[in-house]
Amino acid sequence: MGILKDQSGYTLIETLVSIGLLGVLIVLSAMVYKNFFSNPKILLRNEALYLANNEIVNSINKKIFTDTAYTNENKNLSIERKITGMGRFNRVEVVVTTVQDPKELVKLSADIKK
Repeated sequence: MGILKDQSGYTLIETLVSIGLLGVLIVLSAMVYKNFFSNPKILLRNEALYLANNEIVNSINKKIFTDTAYTNENKNLSIERKITGMGRFNRVEVVVTTVQDPKELVKLSADIKK
């Protein structure tokens, strides 16, 4: 019987406590993840950034140097592209605002060599 007392290792209680702590961490992480990715403001800003980036990339790749304004498919964001000449460069500036409240969400600009 003395052999069992000298053995070392995790007890059942230590294992259950660690499983419980792991469960609490998983639940808290899931709640934070759900709140972060279901927040409409964050989703709207991500869509605005995506649209502005695509507009600049298309302007550069297709060499489009005219001003334009339009709304997205959901009709909740307004995208406006302005081109200004700056010596040897053209500046492409894209501003994305909400349609209901003309609040600027994203403003991106890029300089393109003529």
